[in-house]
Amino acid sequence: MIEQLKRVSAIAMMAAILALGTARPARANLQIQLSKTGLAGSYTTVASTGSGGTVAFNSSNWNGSGFAIKTLATDSNSPGDPGLAFLDGSATSLTNVTSSTKTLYIKLGDTGWTSPTAPPGFLLFESSIGGTVGVAKPANSLVFQSYVDPADGQNSTAGFTTGPQTPAITATGPFGSSASTSLFNLGPGYSMTQLYIVTLGAGGKIGFNATTTLTLLPEPSSLAIAGLGGLGLLGFGLRRRPKGA
Repeated sequence: MIEQLKRVSAIAMMAAILALGTARPARANLQIQLSKTGLAGSYTTVASTGSGGTVAFNSSNWNGSGFAIKTLATDSNSPGDPGLAFLDGSATSLTNVTSSTKTLYIKLGDTGWTSPTAPPGFLLFESSIGGTVGVAKPANSLVFQSYVDPADGQNSTAGFTTGPQTPAITATGPFGSSASTSLFNLGPGYSMTQLYIVTLGAGGKIGFNATTTLTLLPEPSSLAIAGLGGLGLLGFGLRRRPKGA
């Protein structure tokens, strides 16, 4: 998890050098979407680029939401590598600049992954988030959830999920959460999405790094056969040892 989050931090720094907050063509598939009206409300695409790219967004008070956003960034490796698919997200800081509690809904997502797939083998689906609470407030809360949609929906919360993660952010200092599950049947042409529900009390401030990954692993039966083979070779080596050795 630490190495993954270090990679996300490096990506966020690179994204900050780009022209931030500039809308890309509508055909783009890596998107940052925001909403202040809730999960069932409408989302606004505030930044986007082609699949497998890097994009970021900044705002002093997005759409009157009460949130100052500094370098909210995402990147992915769509269409993927034979052994790994990843979607990263990060924010240098999210700050509630009002005198009351506010909630911001964030979706980061990309489409068009064609690998890895399963079977053969299976996919380890992992979801991790870590960060720092800069200004703690009793009203602070965070829900983070990762999704893999076999139907390749843009910023979709359908399909497979590792479930909601709710690290505590009511005290100043670091926070973190990890979750995982296994996928045994996923074909080419899928999307990945990260959902964040960030609630901050007046003046509250946090920053985060998150990563969602699919890693191809051998099927359990293959691992068992490999293990038995290793034991057999060990036994053969012991039998060949000279007496008294």
